Formats: sequence, structure tokens, C-alpha cells
Amino acid sequence: MEEYVSWEDLLEEDAEADVSDETETSQVLSEGPKLEDLLATEELPDELKALLREKQQLEHQMKVLTGQASEEDEADAYQAKRFPVKVHTKESRLEDLRQKRRDERQQFWKQRRLNYQKAEQRRWYQRAEQQEAVKAELLKKNKMEDLLQHRSAQQRAMWQRHQFLKAQIQARWLARQQALRLAQVKSRREAQQSEEARILVIRETAKHKSLQKQQQQRQEEQHWQRHQEERNRLSQERLQQQRHERDHWHNNQENRNRKAQDRLQQERQQAEQERQKQEARSRLAQQQRYAQIQEKQKIEQRDEQQRAARQQRAKEHRQEERRAEQRALQKRFG
Repeated sequence: MEEYVSWEDLLEEDAEADVSDETETSQVLSEGPKLEDLLATEELPDELKALLREKQQLEHQMKVLTGQASEEDEADAYQAKRFPVKVHTKESRLEDLRQKRRDERQQFWKQRRLNYQKAEQRRWYQRAEQQEAVKAELLKKNKMEDLLQHRSAQQRAMWQRHQFLKAQIQARWLARQQALRLAQVKSRREAQQSEEARILVIRETAKHKSLQKQQQQRQEEQHWQRHQEERNRLSQERLQQQRHERDHWHNNQENRNRKAQDRLQQERQQAEQERQKQEARSRLAQQQRYAQIQEKQKIEQRDEQQRAARQQRAKEHRQEERRAEQRALQKRFG
């Protein structure tokens, strides 16, 4: 169990601590230099000496008030410690002059030593600044080399990427051109097949029309023959009564037959001419289509040549720009 501590015990401990502190301070003061020795030294300034004397008087007054000293002791001590008046002689003045010269010499050497120390410090600072500048320059140079290496690596990566993209574009272009050629060949074949089918349809329709016309002509001829037979029968019945009209009718019939034959011949000739015109028009349309296809192929070839020329010029321009940039970097960084 912990021991109970009262406030009285704490007061006693504080008093003991104060007594120990006072004893320590008194020991330190007793061990240190005395006040009289300090006042006798000439290195202390006058203001400090005056303050020390005032402190000594205040301490003596405190002792007198507390009963530790008397006023007579103070008067005797004052008389004993009065500053003696120095009588100057020739030797003392010479000694003072020598002492003054020694002091001046010491002050000169002290000032010279301080100046030397300041100069050394300035030189040290300059060397430090030079070393810092050299370090900064080396760091900057290393950073610049790293930057150049990084940029060269980026340029190599960009060039490789450009070559890869160029190969991809070229492969796509070749595939597209091949697909276009196949599509063109297919379209030509389909157009040719459709044209041939159209020509066949036209020929079939013309043939069908000609057959219809021939059938119609045969039907007309048959109808005419039946009609002719009917008229012949009627004419034979009326032959006896209309003998004088038969010659006239026969002549008219021959004229009609001739006209019908002429008309049939003309219709056949017109049908043949129409068929020839249609064939000529179909051949002309086919030739025009072939000419258009050839013209389109020529235009596409010319476009391909122009595109290849533009790509070549763009490639040369990029190479020239890359060379110019490399020359600029070489001139800039040596």
C-alpha cells in the first residue's frame, strides 16, 4: 500500500528543495570570480562596472536591513575600496603610451584576423556555391540526357507504331482493292449475263412476234382462200349470168393479190429492218457499257497512281521533317 502524504509533508519537501537550491547557488557564487576582481579588471565596460557597484550597494543595504551587517562596516569597506588616484610620471605616461600601442596592435591584429576569417568564410561560401552550381549543372545535364533518351525511345516507338499502322493500312488497301476487283469482275459478269439474257429475251420476243405475224398472215391467207373459194363458187354460179364481169373482177383480184404480196413483202422487210435496228442498238449499248467500264477502270487506275504518289510525297516529307528535327537536336545539344 502507498504511504499517505499530507500537505504539511509537501511544504516541508518544498522548503528543503529551496534550501538545497540556495546552497547550490551560494556554492556556485563562491566558486566563481569575486566582485572586487571583476571591478578591478579593465576589460569590462564602465556601464557594467556601475551596475555591479549598484548591485553591491543594494546587497549591502539588504544585509543591513536584515541585521547581517552594520553601517560602520559599510563605511570602512567603502574607505578601503576607494579608487586610488594615480599620479602620472614620465615613465607612467610612456608605459601608458606603450600599453596603448600594444592595445592598438592587438586591436589591429584582431581586426585583421576577423577580416581574414570573413574572407575565408566568403571563399568557403563561394566554393560551396560553385559546388552547388556544378551539381545543379550535372543534374540538369543528366535530366537532359534522360529526356533525350526518353524522347528517342518515344520516337522509336512512334516510328514502329507508324510502320505497323502503315503495314496494316497497306494490307487493308490491298484487300479492299482485291475485293473491288472481284466485285468489278462479278458486276461485269452479271451485267454481261443480264445483257445476254436481255438480248435473248429481245430475240425471243422478236421471234415470237414474227411467228405471230406469220400465223396471222396464214390465217388471213386461209380466210382469204375460204372467202375466195366462196366467191369462186358464187362466181361459178353467176358465171353464166355475169360472164362479162368476171374478167374485170379477175383483174381486180390479181391487183389485190399483187398488193397483198407487196404489203406482205414490205412488212417482212420492215420486221427484218426493225430486228436489225434492235440488234444494232443492243450492240451499241453493249459497246457503250464496255467503254464506260473501261473508262471507269482507267479513272480508278489514275486515282490509285495519284494516291500512291501522294503517299510517297507524304512519306518523303515526314522523313525530311525527321531529319531536320534530328539535325536541330544535334545542333542544340552537341
